[in-house]
Amino acid sequence: MAQVNLDVDNLYKPIVIDVDDLCGISMSTAKEGELVQVLKKCFFNSYEVNHKTFFDAVLSPFSCHLSRDINNLIVIVREKKAHIYTRFPLTMRIRPKVDIKQYHAVFEDQILDIDGVEFKDSIFNLEIKDGDKLIWLFRNDWNFGLYFDFSGELKSNSISTILGNCYKKLKFYGLYEFLSSEDQFNKLLDTGWFPFVQILGKDFDRLREASENKDFTNIEESIINSFNEERVKSFSQYWWRNSIFLDKKNILNAGLNAYLAKTSEQTINCIKNLSSEIEGIIRLDFHLSHGRKPTMRELKEYILSCGKNKFSDGDSLGFPGLFFRYLNDVIFKDFDVEKDEIPLSRHSVSHGIAEVGDYSRERALQLILTLDQIYFYIGRNSSTN
Repeated sequence: MAQVNLDVDNLYKPIVIDVDDLCGISMSTAKEGELVQVLKKCFFNSYEVNHKTFFDAVLSPFSCHLSRDINNLIVIVREKKAHIYTRFPLTMRIRPKVDIKQYHAVFEDQILDIDGVEFKDSIFNLEIKDGDKLIWLFRNDWNFGLYFDFSGELKSNSISTILGNCYKKLKFYGLYEFLSSEDQFNKLLDTGWFPFVQILGKDFDRLREASENKDFTNIEESIINSFNEERVKSFSQYWWRNSIFLDKKNILNAGLNAYLAKTSEQTINCIKNLSSEIEGIIRLDFHLSHGRKPTMRELKEYILSCGKNKFSDGDSLGFPGLFFRYLNDVIFKDFDVEKDEIPLSRHSVSHGIAEVGDYSRERALQLILTLDQIYFYIGRNSSTN
């Protein structure tokens, strides 16, 4: 291990300086003997109003060794020695939407979630140890993020996940901000859309902008048209790796083919078909896991737990918590005939009271994407490997 570290420093040539025992950043001025809050670890990004103040405060002990145009930086402090790297290896741990092969290029639209960030490659490793103090400054497009931990309590087995979350929060800042707004998210649910796995990225960015401008028509049509036969089959092919999906292959394909037919009659067939199959798949998977019949609430909570188990990070791009709301407020939403409140949902479709005009192509596509989301939550199983 010592030889590897030596090779790393020979290659990436850090500046090594003596530093005092850093313990945090003061949150206010204080005179001798007065109380003051000290921030020991935190993540800031350049979207925040006072980011420059915090950036300067964290980096000030090292500023005389840094150029003004620096974009990426790691400082590892160990035994009062700061190793300052402006060049370093960087590896992301991701969950892909598709199968990927070793040593093949990976593209952004193939990434389902970012699970971690590490400063290593296949040969070199800027090893971070328990108790190290750390600064990581990084850039994404025109924006910056800065994470620091001066607590002295850093755990090497968790820092990769923490840094991955920081990177994700900066890269997808607009997405997280949008979804954190209760008003905006409710407007999204009213249209039946969700940050589905298959539309995260440019498609959902356009939906987000449309929601803010209250004009979905052209954007929806563009997204619907992009889900042609090739695109639908490119992700539905993975469904058959799950035995429940495989057993329902003919039924599910009937729904997919009805959507691809692009006629109003077949759109109705697609919605009639898939709205009930969504519930059936969850019920069957619940039975495999628990061996009993679930209540409707247990069905939704079961998928929530599956999503949380699959995406352990609370800020995952799988959004299991929000998907629970989507199932509750859209897919399985109740109706009230007396009050003339009849949204298109599994219940109104199955009871035959949904409005004819609600059987739209966007709702058909949303059901397909809901099935795909559920597949990613419950995943493949051993019987089809």
